[in-house]
Amino acid sequence: ALGGSLPGIRFDGVGMHIGSQMVSLAPMVEAARSLAGLARELIASGHRLRYFDVGGGYAISYRDEHPDPPSVAAREVSSLVRELGLTLLTEPGRSVVGPAGALLLRVLYRKRNGDHEFAVVDGGMNALLRPALYGAKHRILPVARRDAPTVTLDVVGPVCESADFLARDEPLEDVRAGDLVAVMDAGAYGFAMASEYNGRPRPSEVLVEDGRARLARRRQTYEEMLAPELGLDHG
Repeated sequence: ALGGSLPGIRFDGVGMHIGSQMVSLAPMVEAARSLAGLARELIASGHRLRYFDVGGGYAISYRDEHPDPPSVAAREVSSLVRELGLTLLTEPGRSVVGPAGALLLRVLYRKRNGDHEFAVVDGGMNALLRPALYGAKHRILPVARRDAPTVTLDVVGPVCESADFLARDEPLEDVRAGDLVAVMDAGAYGFAMASEYNGRPRPSEVLVEDGRARLARRRQTYEEMLAPELGLDHG
């Protein structure tokens, strides 16, 4: 009787999404078995299903994680779906776009406060919120290596917030004002979560392919940022 009392609803498939950044895919396989049971029940009730969506959550290696490759789950899940005669769907999301993006920042200056030494860069939680929001850890690398000594730095942004940091106690080449650094694996939950907080325009996005670069999204201007408040038309 699932859906029997809903004449305006047609069951086209079943789906799940059980987590994010799952290093082990064993829970996905277990959940897929349960989902297959639901699919069988729906099919037995007369519903003509077409899709079986196992969602996403595949992990990437931000630091030293060793995530299961999708193939760990693929064999068992695909056999379940094949038995049901359904089309398998999945949502790789982060695993595809995460490693494809890096946030480039310029060091503005260095400073020391007690035992902590800081590298202040020209973008922070406004451009990449993950570290400030839930302590996410991204690798940070110098764009041009000078073979300088490695030092331990807090890499922080220009926003007036104590939470505005990109890394704490980060072993990093002894970068100086003007140097460029790259915050790695920023392609997922990066620009999509960026904001104009503290009057910081959103950054540009550059697509690099086969050694060639082109501007995919230009940098936001202050005028564009203030347009809704000033009644300006930028349509």
